[in-house]
Amino acid sequence: MPFKEAIASVGTSKKRSAAAAVESVGEGDRAGKKSVPAWVSTARSNYPHITINDDFSEFKCSCDATKWLKTSGSGSNIIKHVSACKNRDSQSSQARISATGGIIEPKPKATQEGVNKRLLAATLSAAMPFAWVENAEVRDLFDYILRSVPVPPSQLQLSLLHRTALSSRLRAEYEATFSAVVNSVRSALSPISITFDGGADRQQRPYIAITAHYFDADCRLRAPLIGFINVPKAREGHTAVRIRDVVVAVLADVVGPSYKTKIKFAVTDNGANIAKASMLLGENGGVTVARRCLQHSLQLFIKHVCEEVRSISTPMASANYLAKLCGLSSQFRERVGAIPAAVATRWGSKLKTAGKVVMLRDEIIKYHAELEPRHRQAPLLDPHLRHLRAGGFDSLRDI
Repeated sequence: MPFKEAIASVGTSKKRSAAAAVESVGEGDRAGKKSVPAWVSTARSNYPHITINDDFSEFKCSCDATKWLKTSGSGSNIIKHVSACKNRDSQSSQARISATGGIIEPKPKATQEGVNKRLLAATLSAAMPFAWVENAEVRDLFDYILRSVPVPPSQLQLSLLHRTALSSRLRAEYEATFSAVVNSVRSALSPISITFDGGADRQQRPYIAITAHYFDADCRLRAPLIGFINVPKAREGHTAVRIRDVVVAVLADVVGPSYKTKIKFAVTDNGANIAKASMLLGENGGVTVARRCLQHSLQLFIKHVCEEVRSISTPMASANYLAKLCGLSSQFRERVGAIPAAVATRWGSKLKTAGKVVMLRDEIIKYHAELEPRHRQAPLLDPHLRHLRAGGFDSLRDI
């Protein structure tokens, strides 16, 4: 039977299974070989407990080797049986098949090591104190989740770490990670470049972050964070000398005593103290070239143009207002579309916001025209719509 007729037969005959249709296609093959559907191959290779007959219409499981069950021309019945039969535990590590024959990757069985890793990651990412794992509600939630798993509790043997064990685990993970970073940096094939900058965490505690850039022993580009150092506030402030001393201490600890011969470039932003600290690194034969970050310089250039050129600054202000209105008014957002809010210190994102406004120009004008004159948004939108109608955003499109 031609392939098109076989496909048509599947759609016109509800009683005829997809497996039979595939088999009929194979009957026309001169070699006499039957085509095996993908779901059959998947089931046979990933379910050792399942046996499928030659015409793919029935299957049986080792839980009852005398009972044949209907496949219905797909893997749906096999999935239902595997999820309910007594051999489920031994089959859970195998890949499953979807009703349409697609492979569903197996979900790894939960282990105590996996729980420990995820618990530590959640503690760090949420900035939670270690004592939170001792909270009664947290432990009750963990027990509740375990009770919902259709596996006997005796087979899971999972528990939450004590706060002291969690703290020890963090120290062990840090030491292992730091050792791996040190070995990678010291075995670098290329000269090492560094970038560093200051910042503050959620508690407004200042820090200096240092990143190394190099090709490792396998000629792969690496950029690990080699230092994240708290720099407490002092009366003299975060001077270039203080920042230089912090960076030098990290380089000596990670790169080693020979850091002066390995570090060749330092790239920083345009902060006066950071830029001066990078220059001071070269005084003792360390960094040979200090460069300011191209992205930061480009941001400053865009900021200067967008603030000083009136034909650009005015529509930019209108674009920022429309983005704020989109966040405040669900009616405006649903009618016009989402306009991303710009980051105040990132002029690239402000241009992205303006570009979105340009794309939605017709929708915004139409929305304004449909508003009643007494609507509270009408007078607020009037000055911004004048820019849109007069082509004030054309300069932004050129940018």
